[in-house]
Amino acid sequence: MSIKNLTLWNEVKTPDPQYTKQVKMRGGFTAIDAHYLFMVATDKLGAYGKGFGLMSSSFDYSMVTELRIAVHNAVFFYLMDGERHEFPITNSIEVVSKNGVVDSDYAKKAETNTTCKALSKIGFAADVYMGMFDDQDYVVGATAKANMDKEEEREAAAKAEYDKLKEYVNTQIISTQSMSDPAQACKALERVKQKVVVRCTTASFGSKGFETLIENEKAKRNAK
Repeated sequence: MSIKNLTLWNEVKTPDPQYTKQVKMRGGFTAIDAHYLFMVATDKLGAYGKGFGLMSSSFDYSMVTELRIAVHNAVFFYLMDGERHEFPITNSIEVVSKNGVVDSDYAKKAETNTTCKALSKIGFAADVYMGMFDDQDYVVGATAKANMDKEEEREAAAKAEYDKLKEYVNTQIISTQSMSDPAQACKALERVKQKVVVRCTTASFGSKGFETLIENEKAKRNAK
């Protein structure tokens, strides 16, 4: 993959988890706050309407009678490194509910949803759309990274998060010491290691020390 082409993507792909929420509709998914997404886009691209936004926006109402939805067609544009880029974007919005009630805010909702959809295509909150936030350990790591980024003293914040992870590992190791079956204990320790690797990778920590500690514990179990 081209590192240059993925520069923006890698900068904006992992949102702050506090601006996401779990939605139980349609089988369940992670949603992200639209205004947070606009704030990040403003930081990276410029003000809405100048650095990024929609133009040539129109609605197709031909499916309102049959499916109760309108199709929103627009062109999304953004500025990056002094160059303007644009591409067409299509979205759909429910105009009339099952009970026949017209949503008077459908146009506003469509503009917001279509813009968020367009931003996702250039990497904004890509981890959410790629399903990474369905992994709780990934979310823990992403939260740790977001907390560190907010701290003025990054080193102090990193140490605090590292100490939390160290305490977690030690607690998990102690919990396996009561298992009488060495094989069962090793399986539990392996699961702990996998979780720790995910958390460390997401939070930009080195996981080697924790992996070695866990492997040493597994060796002790096997030696019994």
